[in-house]
Amino acid sequence: MSKSSLALALCLAGLGCMQNPGALGEAPPEAATFSTRSKLKGAGATFPHPIYSKWAFHYGRDTGVRLSYNQVGSGAGVLAAATGEVDFGATDIPLTDRQLEQDGLVQFPMVIGGVVPVVNLPGVEAGALVLSPTTLAGIFLGDISRWNSPEIRLENPTIDLPDQEITPIYRADASGSTWIFTSFLSQCCPEWQTRVGAGSNVAWPVGVGARGNQQVARFVGQFEFTIAYVEFAHANLSNLVWVALQVGGQTVTPSLLNFEKAAAASTWRTGTSVRLWPPEIADPSVWPIVGASYVLVKRQPTSAVRMRKLFGFLHWALTGGAPLARELGYAAVPEEHIATIEQLWRDQVRENGRAVW
Repeated sequence: MSKSSLALALCLAGLGCMQNPGALGEAPPEAATFSTRSKLKGAGATFPHPIYSKWAFHYGRDTGVRLSYNQVGSGAGVLAAATGEVDFGATDIPLTDRQLEQDGLVQFPMVIGGVVPVVNLPGVEAGALVLSPTTLAGIFLGDISRWNSPEIRLENPTIDLPDQEITPIYRADASGSTWIFTSFLSQCCPEWQTRVGAGSNVAWPVGVGARGNQQVARFVGQFEFTIAYVEFAHANLSNLVWVALQVGGQTVTPSLLNFEKAAAASTWRTGTSVRLWPPEIADPSVWPIVGASYVLVKRQPTSAVRMRKLFGFLHWALTGGAPLARELGYAAVPEEHIATIEQLWRDQVRENGRAVW
C-alpha cells in the first residue's frame, strides 16, 4: 500500500488524514482508574502507560488508593505537572536543572525501557528482519524507499523481500519515544544528525504521523509494508513484529536482559534530580535504543497529604512493583539507586520547610 493509499484508508477509517508534518488524528487518552475513596492523578508519556496501568490495578486492589494515568505525551505531561493539574507528570525526556527550577519541579526515573523498530511485512516474524542503524536511518530519511532495496537485501539475504513501497510511521505529538529514537539515530548516523537531528518532535522527511505509542502500534498492526518505532511493551502487547539491529557486526535483539544491561551500564547523575544517561553504542550485547521514563512532582505541593499518598505508591512501585515491570519488559530501577531517589524526595519536596516524605 502506498503512502497516499494508507493516508486515505486511515482517513476513511475515521483516524485522520494528515501527512507529514501533521498527524492522523488523536486517540483519546486512556486512564487506569480504580474505584476507592482516594484517587491520584498522573499524565504524560505513553512510553510507561502499560506499567502505570498494571501498577495502579495492583496497588489499588491492595491499598484502596486508586490512580488514573492519562497517556497524553511527554510534552503535555511536563505542562500538566508544572501547572499543578495532576499529582505527577511523566516524561521520557529528562528536564534540565534550569527547567526544573523554573517550573518548581523535582525529577526522578521510575522505569527503563527500550524503543524498538516494528514492521508489518507478510511472512516475516519478530526478530527475523535485521537492520543496521545506517539502513534504519536511510528508511526514515526516505533514501531507502522500497522493501527490496539493495541495502535491506544485503542485510537480510535469506528473506524474500517484497517489491513494495515502505511507509514509515512516526509520532506526530511531542514524544519521549521520538526523542530516544532520534537521539540514537543522531548518535550513530552523521547524515541523520545533519538533516534531521534529535528531538521530541522533529521534521520528518517522509512518512505518516500518529499520536501516541498505542496509535502507532495500531496503524502498524493494521497496514502492511509499514515501519515505525514504539516502546517494547507496546510492541509485545500489540503482537507486533520487532526488528533486530546489527551492531558492531553482531545482531542484537530487544529483551529485558539487554535493557537491564543498558541500565547497569548507564551513567546515573544526581543533584536536584536523578537522571541516567544510556551507554555509548559499542556493546553488541546491550540494546542501544533505551531510555528512562521520569516522574515530575512539585517541589512545594499544594497538599502534603496527597503527596505522601503519591510517594507511598511510588515507593511500592520501585520496590514491590518491580517484578510487574519486568513482566512487561521494562527494566526496573536498580536497587542501589532507589535509596538515592527517596532521599531526593526528602531533601527537595517540602511543605512549609518540612519534608513531606
